[in-house]
Amino acid sequence: MNVTAVEAPDTAWKRTLALMVCVQAVMSAQIYYSSPFFPQFLEQNGVFPLNNVEVWAGAILSASALSSAVFSPIWGGIGDRIGRKQMVWRSAVAASVAMGLTGLCTTPGEMLGIRIVSGAFAGFSTSAMALVATQVPEQRLGYALGWLSTGQIAGALVGPLLGGLLADHLHDYRLVFFLSSGVTMLVSVLCVAFVREVRGPGTHTERHTTSLFERLRGIAQHRDFAPMFLVIMLAQICSIGLTPILPLFVRDILGNVPYQTTITGAAIAVTGVAGLLSAPFLGRRSDEIGYRRVLLIALTGAAAFTLPQALVSNIWEFVALRFGVGVFLGGILPSANAIIGRIAKPETRGQVYGFTATAQFLGRFVGPLLGSTIAAAFGIPATFAVIGTLMVVNLVWVWARVGRGMLDA
Repeated sequence: MNVTAVEAPDTAWKRTLALMVCVQAVMSAQIYYSSPFFPQFLEQNGVFPLNNVEVWAGAILSASALSSAVFSPIWGGIGDRIGRKQMVWRSAVAASVAMGLTGLCTTPGEMLGIRIVSGAFAGFSTSAMALVATQVPEQRLGYALGWLSTGQIAGALVGPLLGGLLADHLHDYRLVFFLSSGVTMLVSVLCVAFVREVRGPGTHTERHTTSLFERLRGIAQHRDFAPMFLVIMLAQICSIGLTPILPLFVRDILGNVPYQTTITGAAIAVTGVAGLLSAPFLGRRSDEIGYRRVLLIALTGAAAFTLPQALVSNIWEFVALRFGVGVFLGGILPSANAIIGRIAKPETRGQVYGFTATAQFLGRFVGPLLGSTIAAAFGIPATFAVIGTLMVVNLVWVWARVGRGMLDA
């Protein structure tokens, strides 16, 4: 489908992209900063034994994803009508409030409830992606989404490191939540003050006379969109399915050592370092050699470095393999989202990315639950084996079902 995006002046779209990359980094950091100590936070709030910690960690980390999956298409449609900038601001404020309330929780049930409610108002990354995708020239879509992914990866890198350092230094997990809430609220104010959205003429009448169900049916019937829904969902399952158990796995390898959460944060963040280096390159290459081709390469590499993690016996082997995974994870979502962006008309990209956000959030819901449940039942190494196998399944699916033609250079 050949479409022409709303062309902002050259400096305007670059400025918008730069601002959103920075904001995306901060928002991503507030999501991941608790990963080095969240199981310990549950233990501090009376969750025992270890199997219960694993299950509760997976359930809480997954909870917001389910409600987000329901509401994302609705917010996407609203964003197409009133502006994507407002959706970015809304989701940032919601994240800030949720973090602050989490710091006040005393039971895992309270944490679960807050995550479910906050999920209905979440979706910063999706809102940011819809905003950027409608501001950049069509031929720079892979480049722009690659840089936006870089911001997300940078946050995933800094978040665990900062969270682990603060937890070890302050010896107060609750205070770390409160600090994150304050920084996130500051980011929401900066979004209002400095981010600009250039709105084109669009198809105002079409958006208001076509029902949500009719738009969903039209998107689902596109020959390339339906397969991409599953690609996105599987990518998210594989990306975060290991999140609840990585701190426990690193603790098992290290034993009781000083600054354990700091080392855990660094071991987890090495994936972000690799993705930070690879995402801009892979995004630019996808514009040149084809989004489908880069997606296949990225899935192959991610699977190749995930499966051997089931056999590691020391921290350096683990760090090396996590770095390799990160190199290729940096290319999966930018290339997949660029494919989807080329499928959609610019004036409906908020709605389309809302539907794909449903796939992402379903993956985020299933991923931590799957990882923690497998770890509790069969041990942590089995989780690496299952996640790696799912990456292979996703690779085969893309090869067989995702269209070629315009998607390959």
